[in-house]
Amino acid sequence: MVRVAIRSVSPRIAAWAEAFGLALTREIFPWGGRLREAFRRPMVVLCAILAAGVTLAVFVNPGTASACAAIAVVIAVGRGWPSLVMRGLDGTMHVAADRGVEGEAVRVTVRVRNAWPLPVWGITLDVGEEGGAAVTLAALPSRSTTEFALEVVPGRRGLYPRGPVRLVTGFPFGLSLVSRPLRVERPALVWPATVPLEGLPGGAASSAPDALAASRRGGDVDDVTDTRPFRPGDTLRKVHWPMTARVGELVACERQSPITPVVRVVVHRDVLDEGDDGPTGVLESALRVAASVCRAYHAGQARVECHIGAESIPVAPGHHGLRRFLDTVARFDAAAVRSRPGQGGRMSASGSATAFEIVITTHRSAVPAGQPAPSSERLVVMVEPHALPVGDPPPDRATGRVVRVRTGGGVLAAFAASWRGMHHA
Repeated sequence: MVRVAIRSVSPRIAAWAEAFGLALTREIFPWGGRLREAFRRPMVVLCAILAAGVTLAVFVNPGTASACAAIAVVIAVGRGWPSLVMRGLDGTMHVAADRGVEGEAVRVTVRVRNAWPLPVWGITLDVGEEGGAAVTLAALPSRSTTEFALEVVPGRRGLYPRGPVRLVTGFPFGLSLVSRPLRVERPALVWPATVPLEGLPGGAASSAPDALAASRRGGDVDDVTDTRPFRPGDTLRKVHWPMTARVGELVACERQSPITPVVRVVVHRDVLDEGDDGPTGVLESALRVAASVCRAYHAGQARVECHIGAESIPVAPGHHGLRRFLDTVARFDAAAVRSRPGQGGRMSASGSATAFEIVITTHRSAVPAGQPAPSSERLVVMVEPHALPVGDPPPDRATGRVVRVRTGGGVLAAFAASWRGMHHA
């Protein structure tokens, strides 16, 4: 509120100045905004013009009745024709693939049946996708079934289509939009988008499992660590021939033993507490980052454990294990997990206390103070809202390594660049 300070004047002038300041800073007619929004609709404007024309025809000039009749016809056709047309339309939608990926085109087939003896124009298809534009269909011939092949791009994980698919029309004047739902024969499951990662800290490799070896354990792969007497059952490939020739008896090579590294990916509870803020928000961005990390370590032959809030999602070896993991992440319901008690980041039941841990969190809390730190390393990925001011990141209590990414359309590219820079550093 603006107060007008007036000195050395009468109290009456000061009161008028105060009232003038209130009039400039307060909304005198609160209903004015609703009235202004209502008059932005063409139907409301035409009805107001019709009412004014009828008043003029009754009290001023009867000749305006013809104009009123024309306006009434426009209103009746603009309101009634779309509803009448929709009664004769029906259709189905079929998704070609049973799975898709965010940001990648999915082919769908739409069949629309027109039962009217006249062709129909001005039909659009609304697939119910957030931020997705409606698709305008061609004219529908009379008494026929028309098939349309379309390519749509899902913008979010989960079942596609997420909402009801509708035929919408406002033809011919656009005064009123009328819709009719379509039957979806088979929805598709959309996986979260992922990005390849260069360099995997924590012991994983992108080659064969034989490259993953422990130098302190004896085995049959990788480098030679020691020699020992030849034992029955050993293959001749294990014989150390120079040492055998020197000592006069068979000597075998002792090599490193293969071991599979364990990587734990934790999407912390504070990510779920951010709520559902859209396809480019903190929650969806964190799930894309988690899926990228799990997919990269899974390809590196590591044993991956993924924890999202209080829920544990297994990542089994092999192609089918990765497929089941991505299916589970695609169906993940953050609201249901958010309502359960418990915190993310708990140790897994498998007893892998020495796992390399990657914590995906937000700017609110990098690592909980009460959570025990693992005996190995830890990497923190901070997913920050795009509107958050740039500042110094809070240090990680385990290693101090923090990767920061901002939400938005290019979050995966920014994460891959930050990951690559962290790996080279």
